[in-house]
Amino acid sequence: MLYNCVNPKASNEMSETKDQLKDFEKSMQNLEKIVSNMESGELGLEESLEQFEKGIKLAKSCQDT
Repeated sequence: MLYNCVNPKASNEMSETKDQLKDFEKSMQNLEKIVSNMESGELGLEESLEQFEKGIKLAKSCQDT
């Protein structure tokens, strides 16, 4: 922690890393929900396609994190 007081940039980098981790975890939770909904077989074709597209976007964002 002393290092962070001397180097504020390090503190900002740690904060950004924590935010990225939170975003990643949230995206993964949303992706798991989408997969669960699609596996249930209760979605119609149009809704399945919408969920699939959302899932692809979430998966890409997780890979970029």
